[in-house]
Amino acid sequence: MALNAKVLREGKWAQIPARELVPGDVVRIRSGEIVPADLKLFEGEYLQVDESALTGESLPV
Repeated sequence: MALNAKVLREGKWAQIPARELVPGDVVRIRSGEIVPADLKLFEGEYLQVDESALTGESLPV
């Protein structure tokens, strides 16, 4: 699990502990990063995520 998250709060990007994320936060993720929480992708290109630690599936979704 990710320890920190890049989040948009009060119009500025900040790095905060992932445990402080709340519903409605806008989080920036980039290729190769660990996803810090359940997220809804609303902007960007295609994304593949390795969920094997959660689901046991061997292929990214």
